[in-house]
Amino acid sequence: MPKAFDADYRTNWLPAGLEAEHFSALNPYLDLVELEHGQVLYEPGGPIR
Repeated sequence: MPKAFDADYRTNWLPAGLEAEHFSALNPYLDLVELEHGQVLYEPGGPIR
């Protein structure tokens, strides 16, 4: 089961660019996931899950 996004979001450039109030609104919908280096997240033309 994914963990809630409670890590320091400022280490990721996308959420770090958000104003605190916008991040607070988005935070309940975020999940922290661990990825391996080079892991493919999406193949062009493939379904988005």
